[in-house]
Amino acid sequence: IHERLVGSEMCIRDRPGIRFYAKPKKGQFDFQAEGMGQFGTARYNAAMSTNQTHEAWSSHVELGYTFEAPWSPRVFAEYDYASGNKNPSKNNSEDNRFDWLFGSPVPDFGHTGLYGAFTRSNINSPGYKINLTPRSDTVVNFQHRFVWLASSSDCWGGASCIPPTTMLKPSKNSGSYVGDQIGITLRHDYNSSLTFDSGWYHLFKGEFAKNGLSAAGKVLSLIHI
Repeated sequence: IHERLVGSEMCIRDRPGIRFYAKPKKGQFDFQAEGMGQFGTARYNAAMSTNQTHEAWSSHVELGYTFEAPWSPRVFAEYDYASGNKNPSKNNSEDNRFDWLFGSPVPDFGHTGLYGAFTRSNINSPGYKINLTPRSDTVVNFQHRFVWLASSSDCWGGASCIPPTTMLKPSKNSGSYVGDQIGITLRHDYNSSLTFDSGWYHLFKGEFAKNGLSAAGKVLSLIHI
């Protein structure tokens, strides 16, 4: 992907990526591995007088197994990494924060919108999931992931990283462990045009979520229907 934006946020970036996978099948292991790089220049706000050199990357790996049992349970472990800024000062000549470009799918990092605790930016996160399929049109998902900042000198990713709304940035004693998140969702496909979705997510705060500047203002639990 080649991206070019102009105005207060000026970015000229290339995004090479590669992905390998084996689809889930009953009684077999499956896997997925992908990597993405970003190279170019970036200027995130009008307060910056010059462009920054943009070099960032992200990766995702997972290994799962689907049991030959009722509800076809699939259990898998996963790991996600997306780089963060080593030096987030606006005077720094290099930008290392991975730009997630598109919204993260709900199964990856939990519900977006009001909750939106995580995005594919400045994240270092192992986890595991269990998927159940009681019917061909119904899926139940349980997920649990542990989240550290990829760079303890950068902010907790998402819109809060963009001035002037930067909220969740490091303080002297904030550390890098954001916390662990659990989530349970249920999706039912009523027909090809209508889907019902409900779930619950909660973030158990780690040292960064407790001590980062204005972290108390972050929504840490969500029930959606």
